[in-house]
Amino acid sequence: GFATLAFEANKAFGGGGAGGSAHGYYYQLGLEKSFGLTDNISLVLGTGVGYSDNYFAAPGFGGLSDSGWNHYYVTASLPIVLNCRTTLTPYIGYNGAPDTWIADGNFGPLPGSLPQSDILHGGVTLSVTF
Repeated sequence: GFATLAFEANKAFGGGGAGGSAHGYYYQLGLEKSFGLTDNISLVLGTGVGYSDNYFAAPGFGGLSDSGWNHYYVTASLPIVLNCRTTLTPYIGYNGAPDTWIADGNFGPLPGSLPQSDILHGGVTLSVTF
């Protein structure tokens, strides 16, 4: 097909509060498209949005609610098939959020909570199947 639809539903079982442990739900919906460059190398581009359902809320601080759009993301990876069982994948990604979204709003329970958007991240994964 044109692209692959990707959906995640996650539940954090942390306690919330000042310890910073998440305890709510988090959903992510996106699209990925793979382009074959050679027989062993592909370029995978992805984009999507995240939604928080009281994921960061802190019951110990008045039960602040943080349900709403959380972030958008853009990713690029380059899976390299080394053999029939091993794949090396360098990747880069970006998470962002407008001022009114949870990741960049003043959602934190403590004064001075910092926004969590405009994050550029990357790395390399090595996958081996048995």
